[in-house]
Amino acid sequence: MSDSVSDVIGSEQLVKVILESLVHPFYIIDAKTREIVMANSAALAGRDASARTCHLLTHMSPEPCNSSEHGCPLQVVLQTGEPTKMIHTHYDPEGNSRLFEVHGYPIRRNGKIVQMIEYSLDITDSVRAEEESKRALEALEENNRLKAEMIEAQESMIRELSTPILELWEGLLVLPVVGSMDSRRGYEMTESLLEALATKRCSAVVIDLTGIDTIDTAAANQFIKMFRSVRLLGAKPIISGISPHVAETLTYLGVSLGDALTVRTLKDALLWFIRGDEKEATGKRRT
Repeated sequence: MSDSVSDVIGSEQLVKVILESLVHPFYIIDAKTREIVMANSAALAGRDASARTCHLLTHMSPEPCNSSEHGCPLQVVLQTGEPTKMIHTHYDPEGNSRLFEVHGYPIRRNGKIVQMIEYSLDITDSVRAEEESKRALEALEENNRLKAEMIEAQESMIRELSTPILELWEGLLVLPVVGSMDSRRGYEMTESLLEALATKRCSAVVIDLTGIDTIDTAAANQFIKMFRSVRLLGAKPIISGISPHVAETLTYLGVSLGDALTVRTLKDALLWFIRGDEKEATGKRRT
């Protein structure tokens, strides 16, 4: 069997070879004096090679690290007895500040920490990339938020345009319904109508269905709820413009429009309202 590597070159020489093979700063520190016992070339590159302590080597400071920005790895290792890591700002050979992830690992003799292995990983580029990625993500989220707000504003505008509520006569609102009807649109339409009715304190509402060619049970139920809500606010619901096909469908579905007044056209609804006003003017009550 061949000799082991340590037998060929010696244990101490083997440690030096291993240290020099590492591209990251790596050194061993005395636990009492903080003096550097051994260091590789990467740890000394661009620094004062005569510096005897870790804080002189990495921070050019005569005092050990002891701040919120630069904690002391050795102090933490001595207090906890466990490996530690923290972020320090070091400087490269050109004098540029770089972020390093500093690791400390205890070396024990007879159960007592006598030295500490310290090595540093340059994380500047990865941190910058993460920050740029975070900024890009925040910009994307902001863009998505603005798009969502714009879409919501457009949808709100479309809903308002598709559901115009007109005051054609004093005390009379007209709601022309055009296009398809679903539960959401029916709810929004009813909400807008009731709000306008309460604000203007009108006595009658004409709901014109001339623009609807087909209707299903869900849409019919929405209209029934709308008529009842109008009645609860003390106004008279008037329905105009029901097409033969819609009338046939409502009959087939067994949908009752309750006490809502139905007329053939919007013109007929306006004439009914005007005549009703004339009767009220002569002291007669409208039926």
